[in-house]
Amino acid sequence: MNLSVFLFSASNIAEYDVEGKSVLEVGSHNVNGSVRPLVLSYRTNKYVGVDVVKGPGVDLICPAEDLVSFFGKESFDLVISTEVLEHAWDWRNVILNMKHVLKPGRVLILTTRSIGFPYHPPYDFWRYEIDDMELIFRDFVIEKLDKDPMAPGVLLKARKPKTYVAQDLKEIAPYSMLTGKREKHLSQDLVCERLCQEGSRTEIKIGYRIYNIIVTALKSLSFLMASSTKSKDLSEILAFLGRSAWSDPIPIIFEVVFGFRELASKSCRVLSRGDRIIVSCGDHIIFSVEKIHLDCYVQSLKESARYRRSGSL
Repeated sequence: MNLSVFLFSASNIAEYDVEGKSVLEVGSHNVNGSVRPLVLSYRTNKYVGVDVVKGPGVDLICPAEDLVSFFGKESFDLVISTEVLEHAWDWRNVILNMKHVLKPGRVLILTTRSIGFPYHPPYDFWRYEIDDMELIFRDFVIEKLDKDPMAPGVLLKARKPKTYVAQDLKEIAPYSMLTGKREKHLSQDLVCERLCQEGSRTEIKIGYRIYNIIVTALKSLSFLMASSTKSKDLSEILAFLGRSAWSDPIPIIFEVVFGFRELASKSCRVLSRGDRIIVSCGDHIIFSVEKIHLDCYVQSLKESARYRRSGSL
């Protein structure tokens, strides 16, 4: 989960949609950040995280294709699924299960990857664009649908109508990472062939590891949260990033450092104002985020890092 996915989720999950309500997170294994700490801070009645492997954030082992058979229809007030759909061979079944376990009038938050995002194991099958999401969720009320500003992807908030009739998804053809073109279906033989190759794709595994390191390094944002009222020069932030002792052996934190260098060239500053972190250039605010959102994000990254160091992952 990159920072934009977390911030989209945080800004589109309202406390009144969560307080005293039941929440289901599909694909809840916390590898590089989770919205769970933030959602729990809204005093949910029940929070259930499901995935196909054990790990931090996973309460139950349950494939996304079996949600309805496991929980029953209309069982949850909020369904969250971040960075899962691209990994689902039978994506239609996954979508229908998430739609059916959601109560009428309630919200689904979903994020996934688009064309241009590199292959990342395990089992990376699909890429989705804005147009695909509009078709897939035309039986829902789409309240927010954005492109991910940090990496190729889509960010969706949709509400289930009070009177819901499931649409037929069979004619929708997202982009396939296996064939390099849009496909309505992937043959079982093709999928099995790719799964058999997965273990030998060393270069892909290395690439995915580096990507996770980059995303995990966003915990450096905790440095910004340490400031009270004074502003910090971007050169000071860059120096901090360069000397930090990360558990992973990557000295340059690409996503963060490159972004700050671009801002530094424009004489921008990072400030702490009340409950927000602000990046400004002159009189213009170009980025602003609540500290509590960063705090929860950093907390989830630290929990994930502790779990990896323990050797349980």
